[in-house]
Amino acid sequence: MIRFILFIITSFLIAQAPPSFTLKEVNVEGNQATSDNMILYTSGLKNGQKASTEDFRRAVKRLWELGVFSNIDIHFDGETPDGILITIEVEESPVLGEVIFIGNKKLKDKKLKEELAYHRGMRIKPNFTTKNINQIKKLYMEDGYFNAKITAESIIVDKGEDQKNDIVFTINEGKKLKIKDIIISGHENNFGWAATKSWIPLPKSIRRKLSLSKLRWQLKDTKIRTWWRFWASAYDSKKFQEDLNSLNKYYRDEGYRDFTILSDTVFYEPKKRGLVVKINVDEGNKYKFRNFTWEGHSLYETDILDNTLNLQSGDTFSKSGFDEAVYQNVQSLYMDRGYLYSNIEPSFTPIGDDSLDVHFSITENNQVYIRNINIYGNEKTRENVIRRELDVFPGDLFRRTLLQRSMRKLHVLNYFDPTSLSPNVVPVDEDEIDLDISLSEKSSDKASANIGFTGIYGMTGGANIEFNNFLGMGQMLSLGFDVGTQVSVYNNYGTPGKYESVHLRFVDPMFRDTPNRIGFSLFYTFRGQGNSYYFYPFDMLTRGGSIQWGRRMKWPDDYFRSRWEFTIQQRVYMGDDDVLNDYVGNVRKTTGIQIAQILTRDSRDRAEFPTQGSTATLVSTFSGGALGGDENFHKHVLTLDWYTPTFWKFILTSQIKMGTIRMLNVGDGKFSYISPYERFIMGGNGIPYGTMLRGYPDNAIGPLTSQGRGIGGNTILKYTNEFRFPFSENPVVYAMLFAEAGGVWNDSRLMHSLGFPRRNPIELKRSAGIGIRFFMPMIGQLGFDMGYGFDDITGDGEPQGWEYTIIFGR
Repeated sequence: MIRFILFIITSFLIAQAPPSFTLKEVNVEGNQATSDNMILYTSGLKNGQKASTEDFRRAVKRLWELGVFSNIDIHFDGETPDGILITIEVEESPVLGEVIFIGNKKLKDKKLKEELAYHRGMRIKPNFTTKNINQIKKLYMEDGYFNAKITAESIIVDKGEDQKNDIVFTINEGKKLKIKDIIISGHENNFGWAATKSWIPLPKSIRRKLSLSKLRWQLKDTKIRTWWRFWASAYDSKKFQEDLNSLNKYYRDEGYRDFTILSDTVFYEPKKRGLVVKINVDEGNKYKFRNFTWEGHSLYETDILDNTLNLQSGDTFSKSGFDEAVYQNVQSLYMDRGYLYSNIEPSFTPIGDDSLDVHFSITENNQVYIRNINIYGNEKTRENVIRRELDVFPGDLFRRTLLQRSMRKLHVLNYFDPTSLSPNVVPVDEDEIDLDISLSEKSSDKASANIGFTGIYGMTGGANIEFNNFLGMGQMLSLGFDVGTQVSVYNNYGTPGKYESVHLRFVDPMFRDTPNRIGFSLFYTFRGQGNSYYFYPFDMLTRGGSIQWGRRMKWPDDYFRSRWEFTIQQRVYMGDDDVLNDYVGNVRKTTGIQIAQILTRDSRDRAEFPTQGSTATLVSTFSGGALGGDENFHKHVLTLDWYTPTFWKFILTSQIKMGTIRMLNVGDGKFSYISPYERFIMGGNGIPYGTMLRGYPDNAIGPLTSQGRGIGGNTILKYTNEFRFPFSENPVVYAMLFAEAGGVWNDSRLMHSLGFPRRNPIELKRSAGIGIRFFMPMIGQLGFDMGYGFDDITGDGEPQGWEYTIIFGR
């Protein structure tokens, strides 16, 4: 409390008071740490000065603003012929020692100290505790604790010349309150599919509820807690503001261009024992486009601009759709011809209550050229590896589409954190710019376990070291040694493991910075038979090598790649003669000489978690025949993948895989053979080879022997759909719902001669389930799937049921 005591004491002095007084003497009392001179200088009062009552008020205000005093008095001490005597009496505020918090669990001391405005040694103003109690309450309310109680106590810890006090805040947090109701007042129109269809016979009250539900759905993180939505989180003020922006966006995308949120409040409702969120809105009118007009355009005719805009008279106004049409579609026309500084300014004219005329004023400006391209952040990757992926070059006319394509290529390399890749345009002058490309490298190398596990068959796989950016030169070097988990039944061959594999693989995707791909591989594999892991009742040893050459293509577009691989391998079969007769015709050793053409098209935007684009891969293999060797066949496998963004962050991934293998007719008297290991197998995790079909045991789909062993097929067909939701971009973590169906047969003809389907989706083995994937540095992909097989594969007439699969490194 500030007391200002003036010297108007006697009625005489009141009656005779002049407009100003001469200060004969100004004294200071009560100060201990603050000097007299400091107080006098700040007050502006001094001996011999003419002073008025306004000067006294101003003196008190100045002293108070120092923040040093808790009380200030000015006393009248008497009068002399030369003037009056006054005393400035002050009471100094204590110095702040420690701030102590008691009872806080949800908000830690560090968080509270960061948010409160104080520091040790400062003077404690009278409003210090009240101000900080309110700030602490605000922090708790933002976190959903609306019933938090906070008290403060000042404790003297040092009564010296500068009194020091500790402030103790005692906090009773209470319970975190859930949202019990969301009220949107001012909501007059209907929203959502069912509520807006007049031909659906619904009462008005039901339409209102459906509309309100649709609006509440736009609040992604602000949800009403109910027994069936038990996961709904508590109120979060920051997320609530984001949700208000989402609601605003929804209205504007539904045609309500003038929509406004008038107010929003959150309060505790004792009767509901929870929070009520109230949003007051003004929806405004719903608009449709009427006419579009243009001015300032010389490069393009009006018809071209109208077609590129792709908005029609009668279309409902959508803010995001309009912005995309103008700033993505139309402005791209200009930016792809170098008009980086082109500007399109739309103006809206409401016509009546429901129509908009839109006029576009275009300023084309000058064409802009790229002067320099600067790359920052590549500590390991050599600059030439980055530059060779760019479709823009110094001296080129700026083209936005080519810049976007270049960024996509850098994304797909998978050497860099996708959230860090950002081109920055730096103006040089009216005609030139510099491009600064900032990136942050991530580890793309893998030390992968490459292990699978199923509930029935146990562990499979091995270990590999894979350098995907070897020495920063963009080359791939892979070294691997894989081993199975069971012991061969043919121990006389000295084979201690059920599965052994060693390989060395090297690929340079752009040899000497040209669009040529070269590579080679050497491999040795032993696969032993067993009751669980592999279905053939004999052992096999494979050794060989391959070389490859490929090219990046420009036609049909530059998403295409092609390569050719030439492979020579020898296979040695070991086992009982009768068994070998049944499975491989008593063959003991074969030589396979084959050439494969791999044609791919990859337009994905990212490597690990694509959100759009597609991949297509066609692998055609020709073995034997004119090439020589004992294995004579041609094999063709087509795999198609699509990535489609749906709503929010959900991505729909679809895949079709189909393939066939046929024996070559090499003439009478000549040996012709297809190795069983070239045939198609399916089921389980598909590791270390084969095709995944979750919900079924490993390698269990397809033709079987009389003993129930799989023998592989020469035709494969599989459909997969996955609904993916990302949790993290770096490292990539996502969950999925999946549904898939597939089959393997011993007939390469999927159609009869009359054209009727031989197989249909009902005959495929179907499954569905859930899964999760992690992409970890130096490990690669880790995954866990739970799949339910809907079909019988054992002959007992019962569904296969649940199977779980763990995947490492695939």
